[in-house]
Amino acid sequence: MLLISKERCLSNPNLCLEGVTMIFWAKIDQSAVSKNPQLPKYVFSSGGADKRSRGFALFHINGMFVLRVVTAQKKWRLTIENGNIPFNSWFSFAFTWKEGKCLFLTSGIFYLFIYLFSLSFVY
Repeated sequence: MLLISKERCLSNPNLCLEGVTMIFWAKIDQSAVSKNPQLPKYVFSSGGADKRSRGFALFHINGMFVLRVVTAQKKWRLTIENGNIPFNSWFSFAFTWKEGKCLFLTSGIFYLFIYLFSLSFVY
């Protein structure tokens, strides 16, 4: 029997039983993210933008990029300093996430591996 749920993995990471990998191309306008730096500028969001919602979000705020994963029980926040993601040119961005395991993030030549339980950085 096939059960169809109204909720999907991207809007509720608890449903990503095998984890999830997202890959996309982006071109981020530096002048757009420089305006009102205290306000978030979203590259993408499936609902993980604030503490009340669940999902995935990548946004720029206060001079850095933030990747958030939010479930009903836990939230993860990864900051990426300016310079590690290029402005004004196309680049590929990918990350893999699985609850209780790790977050793997790549963007062009930038490589970051984070164990979520220790939040240690490896370049």
